[in-house]
Amino acid sequence: MAHSTVVYRREALERCGLYDASLPGFQDWDVCLKLGKLGKLYNIPEALACYQLWEGGGSFHAQRANTLAAVRIVRRHRRDYRGFPVAFAMACAYYAYARLPLTWRRETYQFLSRLKKSLFGARGI
Repeated sequence: MAHSTVVYRREALERCGLYDASLPGFQDWDVCLKLGKLGKLYNIPEALACYQLWEGGGSFHAQRANTLAAVRIVRRHRRDYRGFPVAFAMACAYYAYARLPLTWRRETYQFLSRLKKSLFGARGI
């Protein structure tokens, strides 16, 4: 779920514990997982926003720190969601990938992004 398209009630956010400021990235993912424990989440199949990761963007520069946050988030929610082993393996792979040389990441990003969406997007893992 792209955070810029997520809609939730303020009281639900307050009930789930707000955003975790100790996470250097992916606070929005953590919030979505916490909200999912309170009720159902719906993912509309239409694209509501376009997000681009590029070398000049903050997400690209924070990629290494964000990957550590991803591992922490998956471990934090391991008891609440099915598929923990796959999610943990993906988070660890992302952690390793972010440490590859920039040229390798640049060459493989599009392919790996499409592969991840085809493997995990439709199945809801």
